[in-house]
Amino acid sequence: RMLRYRMRDVESFSSGELRYLAGYFHIPIERGVERPALELSILGSQHVRILAQRKDLRSLPVHRLKSMLKISGVQQSAAILDKDDIIEHLFASGHFVEEHADLVGRDTTAESVDVATSDLHAALEASIQEADARALDINAPLSSVLLESRLIPDPVVLLEV
Repeated sequence: RMLRYRMRDVESFSSGELRYLAGYFHIPIERGVERPALELSILGSQHVRILAQRKDLRSLPVHRLKSMLKISGVQQSAAILDKDDIIEHLFASGHFVEEHADLVGRDTTAESVDVATSDLHAALEASIQEADARALDINAPLSSVLLESRLIPDPVVLLEV
């Protein structure tokens, strides 16, 4: 299941939250990496889809849009001339999903909570399955050793004289 984030949501995450997401998505992060690079690594994850409005993307500097184009897997070409071309290519990549302005205001709190709950449930389920798989590799040999260390000695039979 894909997680969906708005650009402003990712920008509002603390560095610790971004590092947690990077670990969750198995994104290698170098020590001392700066926040913009952390944000780009989350935005570029194959597990994330970015909800964005065209007006929000137009407000970003061109170098930031080009970075997003690169993490979306789009090859830059001569056909990309201005911001609008970059934005078109971002949406065409499938990594960015257009969020229409009229739909943003109509989201009810219940719908937003349902989406957040669904995303959280999917993330927790994946985390539990991953933990179970790791625990099996560790616990199976440990259980075997414990069982062997508690073997019952052969029975002793007392004979009367």
